[in-house]
Amino acid sequence: MLTFIKKMFRTNDSKAKDNYSIESRTEISPKANLTGDELKNLAYARMREGQIAEAKELYKKALVINPNLENVHSMLGYICREQGKLLEAEAYLGQALQINPLNGDAHFMLAGIAMSKGDTKTAIDGYLQAVKIDPQLCFAHKELCVAYLQTGNLLKAEEAATRGLEFFPDFDELHFFMGILHYSQNRYKKAHESFERALALECNTSDLHYNYGLTLQALNRLDEALYHFEKAVNLSQGNVTEIRFNESICHLLMGDFDRGLKKYELRWQTKAMHEKEALFTQPKWLGEQSLDGKTLLIVAEQGYGDVIQFIRYTNLAIAQGAKILLMLFDPLAPLMQQLAGGSKILSINDPLPHFDYYCPVMSLPLAFKTTLDTIPAFSSYLHADPKLTSEWQETLGESRKLKIGIAWSGNPMHVNDKNRSMELQKILPLFDNEELFVCVQKEILPSEQTVLSNLKNARHYGEKMPDFASTAALINALDLIICVDTSSAHLAAAMGKTVWLMLPFHPDWRWLLERDTSPWYPSMRLFRQQSIGDWESVIYQVNKELENFLHVMKH
Repeated sequence: MLTFIKKMFRTNDSKAKDNYSIESRTEISPKANLTGDELKNLAYARMREGQIAEAKELYKKALVINPNLENVHSMLGYICREQGKLLEAEAYLGQALQINPLNGDAHFMLAGIAMSKGDTKTAIDGYLQAVKIDPQLCFAHKELCVAYLQTGNLLKAEEAATRGLEFFPDFDELHFFMGILHYSQNRYKKAHESFERALALECNTSDLHYNYGLTLQALNRLDEALYHFEKAVNLSQGNVTEIRFNESICHLLMGDFDRGLKKYELRWQTKAMHEKEALFTQPKWLGEQSLDGKTLLIVAEQGYGDVIQFIRYTNLAIAQGAKILLMLFDPLAPLMQQLAGGSKILSINDPLPHFDYYCPVMSLPLAFKTTLDTIPAFSSYLHADPKLTSEWQETLGESRKLKIGIAWSGNPMHVNDKNRSMELQKILPLFDNEELFVCVQKEILPSEQTVLSNLKNARHYGEKMPDFASTAALINALDLIICVDTSSAHLAAAMGKTVWLMLPFHPDWRWLLERDTSPWYPSMRLFRQQSIGDWESVIYQVNKELENFLHVMKH
């Protein structure tokens, strides 16, 4: 194989091409009747000098004399690929493989062309062949890892990165991708180590600092995360919206609502949200204009719990003289009919009456200039229907046992569900208490239903909870709610019920850090993981507190 290509694809220096230029032009005078090998050598010298066009012509002349020069086909394939002439590159590289099927460089370059065309399967096959033939092709290991990442095959991606690091332990980009893999599988401490190693090897890219920032954020090391987000912004040559948005999460978790809520508006420009914003010809209201005598359309966004939490601001808008329209998800509509001021409820697809301004529900804290000290923490602002509550009390029956609502998981489509939810098995120690446990989450797995049916003190009424009004009535008939971060927690706390919320190590921003009470809900108590994924200690804390709670309630 040609030494030039070997150096290009073996080095772990991202500026490899610069390392093979020379300051003075190599003096090789063309002579008449040069052999193919002599033309090849002359072309190689021109390549090193950066005279790509001249080198390409010399390589072509070499093939006229000797069409079986494998490395010349490879070099022409490389040149054409760099020039964006992919069909021509494929032809040359294919010819190189016809001459020598064990040309690892050719397999590598053809795989790269396949990736650029979106043919990931062909690319993976090519990269696998390249590293099998020549494990010293370090960039082939990296690109194989990238290709597997694009397919979502994290196991294979990690295998490729691990294999590459065996040959190239100081390859900064492989450490970077290993960090990505650890992060995507919640192995944040290992991700931290990988990103630290990449930085030590002088990998100093915007992507590295951004992903390192995300890792530090997940570890609740927020000041450090903000430092790396800023580094990522300074190094970026593209859109920095995602970075700035994650800065908002850090500020909000730290209780800095002034900076956090302003940057939180960037959510509408992120990949996850940019197509979800409801846009109207009327202006968005963020607190600048007077609402006196105006009609404000409040629009639901994100999850049910978000709407339940921030719908409290409706009362503040009414107090400023506004008439309110609420555009809500259908399951929330019956519950929200009770809101003060005769607010009109609209479905997402309903025709719109006249209104002056609109405001997404999670922009209301910004619009009302909310700080940590001015959160409108009403003791209760949603209420259950008395008739529905009576029906649930009849269903549950008379008993001296306390009735405890329980929820261990939320919507599996939630972006952070893998952290905020737990398996039913982890919460089973709570059922050792003889009280009645009522599941307040509508959906459960068939396997979970089997487990619950074998517990004498557990009940699930999913089919009887068609909307949040029925769920609110069930919650109203209970004495205590113990759950993870789901809409049931928001609903119960908005009703003023006693709620024990079980939180992951890195919680949603609204729960802040370290504290065991919520500034949003006076009746809520927070139980936090002390380390990532440690639900066992949370259940132990809750169980211990439950013993005290039961003792007080019964005496």
